[in-house]
Amino acid sequence: MIRRYRTLCLLAAIGSLFASPFVLAGESRFSDDVHRYVWDLSSLVPSDAAWEEERAAVAKKLETIGRLRGTLGANARALAAGLDEIAELRRSAGRLELYGVLRTDADIKSEKAARMAAAGPALANQVDSATGFAGDEIRSTGEKRIEEWLKSEPRLEVHRRRIHQALRDGPHVSALGSQALLGELADWPDGLARTYWALLESDLPWPTMTGADGSEVVVNNTAFLRLRNSTNPGERRKATELFFRRLAPLEDVFGVLLTRRIQADATIARQRRFRDGIEAQLFREGLPPDAHRAMLAVVHSSLPLLHRYLRLRSRALGLTGATFDTIRVPPPGGEKRITAGQSLSAIVAASAPLGEEFQAKMRESLAKPWVHQPPSPTKRDTYEIFPGAGGARPFGLMTFRDDLASSRALAGLATLMVTFAAVPPERSFDRWEEDTGVFSNGILEAGRFLHDDYVIDHADGRTERIAALVNAVDSLGGAFFRYAMASEFESAVQEAVLRGEAPSGRQLTETYLSLLRKYYGHETGVIDVDEIFGREWITNRVSFISFEMLNFPLAAAAAASLVEKARAADGSARSAFLHALGRGEIDLSSELLKNAGVDLATAGPYEAVGRRMNGLIARLERQLDNGQ
Repeated sequence: MIRRYRTLCLLAAIGSLFASPFVLAGESRFSDDVHRYVWDLSSLVPSDAAWEEERAAVAKKLETIGRLRGTLGANARALAAGLDEIAELRRSAGRLELYGVLRTDADIKSEKAARMAAAGPALANQVDSATGFAGDEIRSTGEKRIEEWLKSEPRLEVHRRRIHQALRDGPHVSALGSQALLGELADWPDGLARTYWALLESDLPWPTMTGADGSEVVVNNTAFLRLRNSTNPGERRKATELFFRRLAPLEDVFGVLLTRRIQADATIARQRRFRDGIEAQLFREGLPPDAHRAMLAVVHSSLPLLHRYLRLRSRALGLTGATFDTIRVPPPGGEKRITAGQSLSAIVAASAPLGEEFQAKMRESLAKPWVHQPPSPTKRDTYEIFPGAGGARPFGLMTFRDDLASSRALAGLATLMVTFAAVPPERSFDRWEEDTGVFSNGILEAGRFLHDDYVIDHADGRTERIAALVNAVDSLGGAFFRYAMASEFESAVQEAVLRGEAPSGRQLTETYLSLLRKYYGHETGVIDVDEIFGREWITNRVSFISFEMLNFPLAAAAAASLVEKARAADGSARSAFLHALGRGEIDLSSELLKNAGVDLATAGPYEAVGRRMNGLIARLERQLDNGQ
């Protein structure tokens, strides 16, 4: 499930730096060309007025869709006709849902958009509940007869993925036998996530400070995310201290939101005969229950590699005593600027290892209005991409800040956008939440890795190359280690919830701080982690939405393997970027990646992470030692 890639960029993209092909003279303000890159949502819904009309139409169809109950198993033609009608209804609801999400992300102050963002998912969940009988009737018909019908009735081909998903879900249908109940429960975690966003983005009495340029800064969430990367130590530390101290009295409030979200997902999972929410999340990716523990075991054994790099990073920045607030500070060499247009040209060039066909498709797709890039005080400061819902185009959202951190973030969105756009229209997702998280995150991360490699190879001199290498290892380390740590934190909270406990905000902070210090070598003097950073869990936004945080380290391993294989001209790996989604029996990350030669149940992908990280570290060491 993709949902949103909000924290993927914010946690892993550290600093801003530039290579010589991207030189842009001029002021440090946003360049004018960024305003050219605004999405066109008309493929979803033509207008807000049309949204209201279509919502009313969907609500009306909801009243009559139940007449199909009991008819789908009659014969192949009845099944095809029924699934056609259900699919049309689900796609309409999916478009309405995504339109509301995108509208409010572009303007968080719009009351109309907020209403759409709340009403859309609720309506889509109602549709899922009202049509849940389809899965029951497919399973009742039996796999053998269904396979015969698929061969004899061509109209069923477009429903192949949903049919096989229904058959696979059989053992995990609600223990209460009520899909309608599960539909109602689905609003529980969604509502908690909306409450989290409302609180984090509210006009609380946030503290103020004087910025490095002498201006007054309101240290809210958006300002903190920007200032924690500041190269000015005083500004960075002040913003961090003010923001986390402001969150102190809100610890228990955010703690309730997090534990209740985890409780909600665990409850839904247990109704579907899973042990917990993490097992349910892994199931939807096609991964076994122990995949999470296996991944964490590899991460723990690899911590010495991370610590080796962190010491080297401190050396590159000339730090005698590294503290946690310095891990996002960019090294010297990141002062140049890049426009959005220059970035897109570089992204196409960086994708060369994926083959000429992919580059041609990328040029074609990038010419369409698919991404919202301009800065705005009312825009949600997030990093998101969504597959096209109900046959619409894919859409991305980010704020392009004329720097290389923005360029590499855009590279990830652009690469995955091309993969999404390659899905056959008749096999598109009904709802944007149906996508496969690990596979798609792997494609996105692969695009960022390729961008990193391109920047390193085109750096102008030793200083820029060191900066590019630091950025590349920061990216890999963030995607693999930081998200693994956050997922381990969520797992610990879930275990407490399953024991019937309700950890307080302070207890959550203590748990998180302990993990943070373990991962970053606090006790061995690698990085000094002040206790104030224990509240960082509050800023890990995906944790308040779902258990998808565990997808990201798995995706980093997949990306390292895919890039390695694509560079070796491996046809199966290259096909994963253009000829995978929407073409098989069912879209499961495990199967999509296996077809590309990447098996997350084996050590191979994690060894690829180690090879990539060791290779980058070796190059960085050579640059620091003798400039080679």
